[in-house]
Amino acid sequence: MPATGYSQIRNWIAEPKPRARLPDKLGHSMDFDRQVIVVIAADSQTASTVARLLRVKGAPAVCWLVSERSDWDGRQMPLANALDAVVGAGFGTVISCIPGRLGYFEGESPENRHLLERRA
Repeated sequence: MPATGYSQIRNWIAEPKPRARLPDKLGHSMDFDRQVIVVIAADSQTASTVARLLRVKGAPAVCWLVSERSDWDGRQMPLANALDAVVGAGFGTVISCIPGRLGYFEGESPENRHLLERRA
């Protein structure tokens, strides 16, 4: 899969056919465009710290999930609840805070936890 900008994930979510394949790819680490990845230090990879980082960047209280875990996929949730569930769970998930601009990616392993931010 070619490098993927966060805005392309937003487009995949909107298209039914590609959207159906997206959750299966999430667990195996998306090949994100390096320009959208913001590394989270290992000691900051907690739900509360990630929530604080996202809020500082403008995240609203409610977010959307795209996940390989079917009971999370397509759900809208309070950001804090979503992060409490997702961080450390090991299921490939994108938490979309500001579509195409700000989110969080959780892969199957700790080295696959990133903020996603399209900078102006």
